Amino acid sequence: GQRHFAAFECLGVPMSSRTVFLRRAQRCWRPRQRRKRVTWALGEEERPRADSLVERLLARVRQMGLQSRQGVNIVAYSGGVDSSVVAALCHRAFPGNSIACLGVSNAVAQRQLQRARQVAKHIGIRLEETRTEEGTDRKYIRNAGDACYFCKTHLYSALSAISKFSETMSDRQRVRLFNGTNGDDLQDPTRLGLVAAREWDVASPLDSLTKSEVRQAARELGLLNSEDAASPCLRSRLAIGVEATEHHLARTEAAEQAVVRALQHFDAHRESFAQRHDFQERFGSVGIPQEIRYTPSTNMRVRTLPERHVMIEIDDELVDLCEFLLMCDADKGGGLFWTIRRLGFLGCKVGVRQFKTGSVARKQTVARKQTVARK
Repeated sequence: GQRHFAAFECLGVPMSSRTVFLRRAQRCWRPRQRRKRVTWALGEEERPRADSLVERLLARVRQMGLQSRQGVNIVAYSGGVDSSVVAALCHRAFPGNSIACLGVSNAVAQRQLQRARQVAKHIGIRLEETRTEEGTDRKYIRNAGDACYFCKTHLYSALSAISKFSETMSDRQRVRLFNGTNGDDLQDPTRLGLVAAREWDVASPLDSLTKSEVRQAARELGLLNSEDAASPCLRSRLAIGVEATEHHLARTEAAEQAVVRALQHFDAHRESFAQRHDFQERFGSVGIPQEIRYTPSTNMRVRTLPERHVMIEIDDELVDLCEFLLMCDADKGGGLFWTIRRLGFLGCKVGVRQFKTGSVARKQTVARKQTVARK
């Protein structure tokens, strides 16, 4: 104030004009307000970037799905990383009207069911389990190369019937189906279930992503199974022509459990195995490095082949160990070899080879024509 009056005095400004000027200046002046600085507490989820993979996928899911006033979004959920990503995206985009639906049949392993329930609980999405009836369909059981088509047809039919669940969420009757098909799946001609998905107008928000990109999205979403190995249905372990009966599926699941137990037993008793003469003879004094072990990310299948052959397929670094465990104590009627045989493979030849996706699936060069009318 004093500085302003001194300046006015030098300029010869009258006293009345000085007072009016200063009063107006005081009304216009406001203290400078500092912009608040936004910080995120430790442990909180970081705000995703606008251009992040998850944000792009969320935008796509919002375009495909139904708002709460329109209907219900149902995810064909298996507990695998692909369908888990879609379930998590739907739950974030439509938290009040999204359901993960798990098809239960003899072709779904119990350990896969348990994992699916665990992951769905972690996501927070509502989980419904429905019994599917492909096991009563003779066209599915004969496993002539198109079983995947009939399986998915039964699944999507069951999921569409689940519109009754939407009644508990009000009177909404429209249903939008989602699946976890990714871009790599579209390049696989053996996946005839994709034909059924098209027939039932199923949305596939991951169809432009590779498998590695899906896993990246799973990591961004913090999913428990982001690094788990793929776990398709038990029917996929049967070679073309081996019928998908309840007995064949059950013994396949039991054999895989036996292989996992044998590998875990070895890992827990490495020192004891290292003292065995046959182990030293095969692997030398160095043995097997500690990092070579069975984990949830290990690819392993027990394949039932024609002419009474059974093949254990496993990641390359575990092939030698699995061969050793298979023949360990076999001459005494024990070990993994006889465990598998007693599970329903008596008289079968059992071997080990490197894992290969779809190794017993017949390659299809022409998409199967629609043979089942949509009801």
